[in-house]
Parts: sequence; C-alpha cells; structure tokens
Amino acid sequence: MELSSRVLNDVMLHAQEHAELIRKTRDTVLDIRVTEESDDGLVTVTVTAAGELTDLVLDPRIYRQPDSDGLAETILDTIRTATGKANQEAARQLTDVLGEDLLEGPLDVTVDPALHEIEQVASGKAIDRLLGGRR
Repeated sequence: MELSSRVLNDVMLHAQEHAELIRKTRDTVLDIRVTEESDDGLVTVTVTAAGELTDLVLDPRIYRQPDSDGLAETILDTIRTATGKANQEAARQLTDVLGEDLLEGPLDVTVDPALHEIEQVASGKAIDRLLGGRR
C-alpha cells in the first residue's frame, strides 16, 4: 500500500512545526530560574530547571552561631526546595506542549529524546524506515 506524497508532506510539515514549538518551549524552560530563601532567612539560592546552582547568598548573620554542619544542611535543603519548584514549573510548561505521556520518568528539561523522534519524522527518516525506503 502506497501513501500519497501529499499525506507524507503534510505529516512532515506538521512534525517540523511541532519540533519548532518544542525547541521554543525547551528554550523557555532552560531559562527558568527559581530563587528560594531558607526558613531562617540566612541562605538564598537561585537554581535553573536543569538543577544548576547559579547564585548562593549567605547572610553575614551565619557567623553569629558557627555551625558548619547546620549551615551545610540549610544550604542543601534550600537548593532542594528551589530545584523542586523549578522542576515543577518546567514540567508544567513541557506537559502543555508534549503531554504527560512523553514526560514519564525523570524530567529531562532539554527534551532531547522527544525532539529527536519528531525531527526524524520531520526529515522523513522515520517514514523511510517504516516504508523500507519505498517512498
């Protein structure tokens, strides 16, 4: 059974448009920054949705009661809270575009696996594989 080239072109065009939407969403997600302050107000962190720590501010009051273990725990807890919020926002934005099915498992904010599959369809490579090169 042969598929018409018009249908194949429509599928490839739709995939190209979807790939561009995913790229734009990925760029928006990669720009997400969340700033979080510790409960005691002595630690402020900023993280990206990819988990990168981009800023760490320690209030000088931390030196009033030197406790390096407590400070380390506060810093880590604050980073975890900020990262969780950044991931929630990234997941919300990605789910709007990709749907929940493609976001099962650990969150990959680069969405490279989904983007790769759509680019394969957009370029016609996936269709060629399905048809065994008979297009």
